Amino acid sequence: MAQPGTSYLLAEMIEAWRSYLLSIGGNSENTVDSYRRDVERFLRFSKDHTAKSLTPSDMKNFSITHFRSWLAYERSQGLRPQSLARSLSGLKNFFSWLEKNFNIENSSISLIKPPKITKPLPRPISQDKIEEFLKSVTQHTSKPWVNARNLAVIMLMYGCGLRISEALSLKKKFSVLDEFLIASGKGGKERQIPILPLVRETIDDYLKKSREIINKTDSLFIGENGGKLSPRIIQNLVSQVRLEVGLPESVTPHALRHSFASHLLENGANLRIIQKLLGHSSLSSTQIYTAVTTKTLLETYNKAHRPRKLMT
Repeated sequence: MAQPGTSYLLAEMIEAWRSYLLSIGGNSENTVDSYRRDVERFLRFSKDHTAKSLTPSDMKNFSITHFRSWLAYERSQGLRPQSLARSLSGLKNFFSWLEKNFNIENSSISLIKPPKITKPLPRPISQDKIEEFLKSVTQHTSKPWVNARNLAVIMLMYGCGLRISEALSLKKKFSVLDEFLIASGKGGKERQIPILPLVRETIDDYLKKSREIINKTDSLFIGENGGKLSPRIIQNLVSQVRLEVGLPESVTPHALRHSFASHLLENGANLRIIQKLLGHSSLSSTQIYTAVTTKTLLETYNKAHRPRKLMT
């Protein structure tokens, strides 16, 4: 159905483009529908901006100023930089498709740069709070094997820097080479991570306490019903423990991985080594932790050296 102020032919083109995106794969239906809504919002803005009903030929005439005005309008409506970048990406894809299929070319849109996206700094748990956090994990239920399981998962994230998905995907006979754990990360990339004695001890303790239950599956970590442990269980656990310990909402399972990296860096570890341990393909992804430690250092300094009034 055509949007108000848009020709039926243009609406049919949008639907054909949507079908094309779904046919080539690589995009979920939700993503494609989001792209379509982004294009439709652009067309509604353009219709109001030009005060005319739009046709396919009008797509050739939009200027750089017009596209920038659209982005400014979307920003005024509360769209964040991430959403604006996605909207622009979808719109560029649509214009590219129009050029290839209908010879409708607009060179201006290729000159529009996406808004800068500032990634928030990771929020690690401070070193003076981590021990209290771990102790609370071990006392959270009345079942010793469940407490042991929870601590083993948490220690793999904090002590080895694993993502929650990496920890929960481990098998009972997980791959160990000497004193290294072999983890399978994003894109199936494998990396070797040294297992600290304390981490190994927590896993051994869990295996001993769950011996009668864990035999029912080949997964290392299991739920109380005997099936594979759900990430939601650990997410809820971390959420509850952080409240008990008095930590902020930013403390999630992934914050344990952030804490692993930040505490290593604070204690003198090389950035390249941390990159390998985390499985980052680019050093720039790891360098964000240098900003975290610098920020922490400044906060500590400011607390310890507040200006005092001079006595007269």
